[in-house]
Amino acid sequence: MSAFEVTFGSNLIGSWLTAALYGLTTAQTYTFFNNRYGNSTSLKMLVFSLWVLDTLHTVVVFHIIYHYLISSAFNAPAFLLPVWSLPASVVVNAFVVAICQIYFTWVIYKLCKKTWLRITLTMFIMAFIILHFGWGIATAVIMMLQKTLADYQTKQFVAFLPYTITQLPVDFALAASLCILLFKKRTAFQRTETLINTLIMYAVNRCILTSAVALVEVLAVGIAPDSFWFIAAEYILGQLYVNSLLATLNGRDSVKDSSSRGDATLSSGGFNAIPLDNIHHHPVALELQNASESKSRNFGSDNIFDMPDRLEGGVKIRGSGSFPGAR
Repeated sequence: MSAFEVTFGSNLIGSWLTAALYGLTTAQTYTFFNNRYGNSTSLKMLVFSLWVLDTLHTVVVFHIIYHYLISSAFNAPAFLLPVWSLPASVVVNAFVVAICQIYFTWVIYKLCKKTWLRITLTMFIMAFIILHFGWGIATAVIMMLQKTLADYQTKQFVAFLPYTITQLPVDFALAASLCILLFKKRTAFQRTETLINTLIMYAVNRCILTSAVALVEVLAVGIAPDSFWFIAAEYILGQLYVNSLLATLNGRDSVKDSSSRGDATLSSGGFNAIPLDNIHHHPVALELQNASESKSRNFGSDNIFDMPDRLEGGVKIRGSGSFPGAR
């Protein structure tokens, strides 16, 4: 392959993937804002901010492609000079990744019940998040100081490689912590079981996808240092995080939809011996209602990270073990 192909061809392919993932981000954001369950204002602001950052990142990537392949098409010296949107894409991506990682770290903090464990675990993860974000900003600054694109290739091992490697411990720590903590929340009830299995699946998939892209960046730097494949892989990294976060939130609501339909079917099909016309006066129903009201007071709807609250321990019913969150 020619130098032009491995440099700007890789950027073009990266822009195609960026456009596809941006469409998925927009679709998932629309789904989130149109679900029938009330999400907190803070959570809506978080999702909207991530969509705005993803939009900005997509515009910046398109500017890179337009600058080199359209504006500089007949200006050969311009191909040797860096453009401002290259380091800008790294900065935006660093912010997007850090925000998503902090969200999942807060979820872990909410799921941990032991004070020493939640502090130790979240401080460990946050240390790597800060390190990864710092390397991202440093990488962008180093890129801005280079005079030519060829200089980028000489700085890969002091900029892009540490930036990418520091992401891997965060991915593995987040996935392992979420899977272990969620697994401990498992119960014998289908609704809670389905929700927990869904969240575990998303945690594992996110780790696999983001770690795979990070490994591609590392291999690109090591195997093809004269190409820009590592930049093309960097384009889509933040979008994978955003789509993973949105999939987690939307998957939570889809599980609630399914369980709601199941609850309605069971109630109308004579699942238990409690008469439906007297259900609200039954002692068990009154106990569940009181527990639900108490739980609502403890976990208000304005909590930004309300997902872990839906996994809190069950409500005790006389002689029947545990009943997962009555809502």
